[in-house]
Amino acid sequence: MDKSILWGRGTTKNIVAVETLPNQQNIAQVYRRVEGKVVHEAHPYLPFLFVDSEDPNLKKFDNYESIKLFGSNPLNLLVQDTNYGLIRAMSNHTRSYHPLLQSQWMLRTGETLFTGMEFDDPLRLYIDIEVYTSPGYDFPNSDRPNDKVTMVSLLTNRGQGKVMVLNDDGNSPQMDNVTLYDSEKELLEALVVGIRKLDPDILLTHNGFSFDLPYLRDRMQMHDVKFGIGRNGSEPRTFTTSIKFAEKSDEYTNFHVYGRHVIDTYFLAKQFDSIARVLPSYSLKECAKFLGTVDDRTYIEGNEIASVWDGSHDTHTREDLIRYALDDVKETRILDKAWGNAKFQMTKAIPLPFQDVSRYGTGTLIDLLFTRYYLENLWSWPVPDPERKFGGGYAQTFVYGHIDEPLVYADFGSLYPTLAQVLNIQPKKDELKLFQDLITLLKAERYVYKNLSKDGETETIRNDAKAVDGSVKVLLNTASYGWIGWSFGAFNDYDEAERITIWGQKSIKRMNYEAEKLNGRVIRSDTDGSLIVVPEQFRGEDKELEFIGLLEDKVNEWLRGELNG
Repeated sequence: MDKSILWGRGTTKNIVAVETLPNQQNIAQVYRRVEGKVVHEAHPYLPFLFVDSEDPNLKKFDNYESIKLFGSNPLNLLVQDTNYGLIRAMSNHTRSYHPLLQSQWMLRTGETLFTGMEFDDPLRLYIDIEVYTSPGYDFPNSDRPNDKVTMVSLLTNRGQGKVMVLNDDGNSPQMDNVTLYDSEKELLEALVVGIRKLDPDILLTHNGFSFDLPYLRDRMQMHDVKFGIGRNGSEPRTFTTSIKFAEKSDEYTNFHVYGRHVIDTYFLAKQFDSIARVLPSYSLKECAKFLGTVDDRTYIEGNEIASVWDGSHDTHTREDLIRYALDDVKETRILDKAWGNAKFQMTKAIPLPFQDVSRYGTGTLIDLLFTRYYLENLWSWPVPDPERKFGGGYAQTFVYGHIDEPLVYADFGSLYPTLAQVLNIQPKKDELKLFQDLITLLKAERYVYKNLSKDGETETIRNDAKAVDGSVKVLLNTASYGWIGWSFGAFNDYDEAERITIWGQKSIKRMNYEAEKLNGRVIRSDTDGSLIVVPEQFRGEDKELEFIGLLEDKVNEWLRGELNG
């Protein structure tokens, strides 16, 4: 099996960022971390898009290079040019598919980020700010002159922690790992210089997109300080976007820092909880408590911070506030280490920056795997079919109220991926037949990394393998069903998606039938499993496992008979 369809064919190690030059988008600036330092290299390449050769609007453009593509999909012309403005104009006026600019060099070369790197190899910088709220107000506002940044706490994954503290009133204490500044402007200027000097690959905050980063930007604008924390000295580029968590989406202002990645652990918490559903809240303190917080950390309520700074608090002092600020970045690191590795490992496969892998839906990520493969084979690209309704997963509640009996949740391991294989699901527009190869490879990789997560020689190997397994599982589950029925997906095939869901419904109903034959009582079913009252003859931990195993055997026997008969 060709693993490059998942991991790419590039061999360059230690790439930590890829950007295009601001005024020369046909030149990729590739940053690599080598022996603790960052080096960068310029790589010319040809920006491109897939175009319908029959589109009459193509006549409006001339002097461009094109390649006729194989296959019968409608976007059968690869247009490429050093002039990215031409490519953008063509994408706006023709029937075409224009892959994201930030992915194009990686699509061309087969390279991805972080190849050969472990989770802690990139330099991570955790950032948290404390601000003062003027008397008479309940919440800080960066537009109020006196609502100043009082502290910035910093911590790297190399263990270097410090707090930058405002001392405009002369009352801030000198402590270990504390630097004092006479004005907010001086503090902000020093922060920019410090980030540029440290040169981190990844900036991490908790709820930073909504608070810390906009607040810093606004205060720097107020003091005429350039927020030049990009690797080329540029200020962050901001734009409104959204990120999806299960059935809900959050709109937010994204900060793109040139040559670096910005990760918000608030989003990592929401992504984790969209599946686990166990977090009491998404606040930094509650998430850290859930994971096992910093020992003996200092707690100060948000509405008390101003009085602590003023020296009017009954209990806490400014020294306590400094310790509190440093504990915040320590806890941000705890969240990152617990929930950030899966997206980090996924970035090794996807031709996209780490920050974008973290925010885009899985359907877009799978599209990019197909884009890379179709581009390498110079094959034409399809267009999405119009949206239409089709059957979904089986969900039914049979019993309501309090159940005072032993319960077990019996589910199918990889139900949809298994059905996709045994039913030989194949999107009609996938003329290179990549779909089945990708499903097979993803299942094989899960097996490898699941075993390595248990038997790896070191804890780092086991943790990384567990994260890869989680990443591959997400791609596998999405590819085998959701992606095929995605209305925006170029390869969507509603008939094939419906075949999977029909057999998924049949499988769940058959499991319920077998459970009831064994005197179990089904409480509810949802997509790939059922909650069942354990029959009396199977109660007790070992016997419950026997019950689930028996159900699995009976359903598998039925499924083989149905599909082969």
